[in-house]
Amino acid sequence: MKKRGRGSLVKLIGLLYDKYKHKLYEAWVKVKNFFKQVYREIKKVFQKVGRSISNFFNKLFGNFKKRKASTMKPPPAQVKN
Repeated sequence: MKKRGRGSLVKLIGLLYDKYKHKLYEAWVKVKNFFKQVYREIKKVFQKVGRSISNFFNKLFGNFKKRKASTMKPPPAQVKN
């Protein structure tokens, strides 16, 4: 009996791939779109949370920043060579 070499196994895998590559591609697109959607939803949530946190800190430190800005000295003049 002749042993099956690696070449025939590679051919078999190639044939199976050719037969099912369209289905593989469709499955890949579905997975990719699912993760895109999840990413979009997470991004929306983080944008909302980020905005509310920044608003909170602006309300908390807004007056402090304004007061401090008026008392700050201007930067020292640049010395030209």
